[in-house]
Amino acid sequence: MGHCKFFNLLYEAVGTVRSESLAVLDSLEGEESLMSLLIPSLGLDSVEIFELVGYLEDNSGVNIPESKIFSFRTIGELKAFMALD
Repeated sequence: MGHCKFFNLLYEAVGTVRSESLAVLDSLEGEESLMSLLIPSLGLDSVEIFELVGYLEDNSGVNIPESKIFSFRTIGELKAFMALD
């Protein structure tokens, strides 16, 4: 899979929050699989999701309002909101 800025940032964030979940990302075959991946598939609890979002915000400069955090169903929806390549 090509490593776009968003994927690299997501991979770092997931590795920081719950390294066991990297296996889910490593198993994906292509960008389409990543974009359609349901966020709950990462196995993160609500605290870990806040940590993940905090990492993404701190390292991208994009602010994700708390009211939106749990509205993203897929990785693709999160990427579209963040508008990162």
